[in-house]
Amino acid sequence: MACLFIDGFDAYSVDADINRKWSSSYNLSTDWDLVAGRYGGSAIQLDNATAWMQRDVANAVTLIIGFDYQPSSILGDSILEISDASTIQLSLYQEADGTLSVKRGTTTILGTSSLALVDATYYHIELKVTIDNTTGAFELRVDGGSETSGTSQDTQESANAYANEIRVTGPATGSAFDIDNFYLLDDTGAECNDFLGVVQVQTLYPDGDTADSGFAPKSGSGPNDYKQVDEASVDDDTSYIYSDVVGAKSLFDYTSLSPEVSSVHAAQMVGVLRRESTEATPNVALIMKSGATEGASADIVTTDTYDYSRHILHLNPDTAAAFTPAEVNAMTAGIEVKS
Repeated sequence: MACLFIDGFDAYSVDADINRKWSSSYNLSTDWDLVAGRYGGSAIQLDNATAWMQRDVANAVTLIIGFDYQPSSILGDSILEISDASTIQLSLYQEADGTLSVKRGTTTILGTSSLALVDATYYHIELKVTIDNTTGAFELRVDGGSETSGTSQDTQESANAYANEIRVTGPATGSAFDIDNFYLLDDTGAECNDFLGVVQVQTLYPDGDTADSGFAPKSGSGPNDYKQVDEASVDDDTSYIYSDVVGAKSLFDYTSLSPEVSSVHAAQMVGVLRRESTEATPNVALIMKSGATEGASADIVTTDTYDYSRHILHLNPDTAAAFTPAEVNAMTAGIEVKS
């Protein structure tokens, strides 16, 4: 599996958008804002300790989490919690002096950075953890350099040597921080199974139709299908494409990566999907096509409410090698009705 989750925070406008992409959140209605992203687009800003957003994963012994982080008047509080259900196995704190500490639970310090972060400055933070009572391990990197690490550690607070929840937690009242370019990996597979270094999550949007245009645009909205799905902020029933025909497929051209991108770790397609409540539950697949070869997701069972579905490819399906930026720019992507 390797790459489990990616978020560039570029397609949010309301609270519901967060809960569609993350597994759950709390108290974000008044305690988050979209702000300018590190490399363009958007970042999310949290400004209260009661606010959090959480991504659930299958039980994993080893996880790697990376994100861009910009503090503002941090008073000393947690940034990240890695948990088994409600039990926090490990947490990442920014201390009052600006240093970062890795803790078992929320109190036992396993290691502290020598670097002290300063306000209004972006840093790329990466944390790799292995959960175990005796053979646990951790390493914290900032901007690609190792700050603190340990092996043969007790990194386990619950009865289980794994984690299944990753929570970004808001800072103490009166503080704020920005998060951007978030990724979550495990150590399985041959790709994206270790530190990625400083990365960007670039969000590309449909900007043209292709010969694969089996879905229809919303009634009365015109012949250009891509214009029904090209908005940066999801607008639900305001614009959409639809089909109830098995085998119907629509693929779109997309905007291009920024010229400075030199390599690609993974491509993630995100679809916001729902079915008509009066229809039988249909299965669909998300598709990324490179050259003549399609890389399709497993079948996705839709419901009668809009929800985000994701499809991640580590390798180009046409070459079985890492994507090049040119291949991403030439790729088409979309959706197919399966059954």
